[in-house]
Amino acid sequence: MPSNTIHVGARIPEDLYNKCSTKYKNMTTAIIAGLELLVQQEENVCKTEENICSTNENNCKTEENNCSTNENINSSIEEKNIENEKLKSEINSLKDKIKVKDDLLKVNDGHQHNRIEDLKNNIYLLDNQLRTKDDQIEKLNENMHKQAVHIQTLIQENSKLNTKLLPENVENKKPWWRFW
Repeated sequence: MPSNTIHVGARIPEDLYNKCSTKYKNMTTAIIAGLELLVQQEENVCKTEENICSTNENNCKTEENNCSTNENINSSIEEKNIENEKLKSEINSLKDKIKVKDDLLKVNDGHQHNRIEDLKNNIYLLDNQLRTKDDQIEKLNENMHKQAVHIQTLIQENSKLNTKLLPENVENKKPWWRFW
């Protein structure tokens, strides 16, 4: 052991001990690395405090410059606000136009829906009329068939009657100018 070293003993959490034992060869090197890191951080804090003081002086100088630029910024902000108000009013007017168009579309949709319903009703009525006409045609065909059968039977009966009415011996009859 070197002569300019001092023995230090400390109690640490078990999980920290396990982490250090996996990363370092022994606990002495781990403790030395940790203490050196702590000292370096404190030195950096002191240096940054000095830098903060010097920047505070610079900030005072830039605040004077910022006053003049603040006026410019304020005027540009006012211009932007005016422009925003114009755009808002334009957006509102466009929204109103869209509402009007939507209302017109709803009205047109309602009219078209009514028209569709009327056309469906007309189709239903025409379909019913066609069905009744088809039924009437079938009935007429049946009646015509019955009449044709009836006429056929009448013709057959008439032909039977005609054969009975005709004299059977036409040869035995004398012509009318012959009376003797």
